[in-house]
Amino acid sequence: MVFLYLLAYIFSKIVKIDEFEHLLFPLAVIVLLTGMIPENAAVNVYTVGKTLFNYSSYFFLIYLVLLWIFAKGRKLI
Repeated sequence: MVFLYLLAYIFSKIVKIDEFEHLLFPLAVIVLLTGMIPENAAVNVYTVGKTLFNYSSYFFLIYLVLLWIFAKGRKLI
C-alpha cells in the first residue's frame, strides 16, 4: 500500500499534478492487471488446465447422477 502511494506521489510530481490521491485507483488497477499476467505459456496452460479439471470433474459427477435419476424415472413410467 505504501508503494502505491509512493508511485502516485512520484508520478504526480513528474506530470506536475498537485493532488495525487486521484491517481491511486487508476494506478492500483494498472498494478493489479500487470501482476495478473502469467510468467510464461506453460504456467498459463497449467493453471487453466488445473482449474478446468477441478470444475469439470464436479460437472461430470453431477451429470452422471442426473442421467441415472432420469433413467430410473423413465423405467417407472
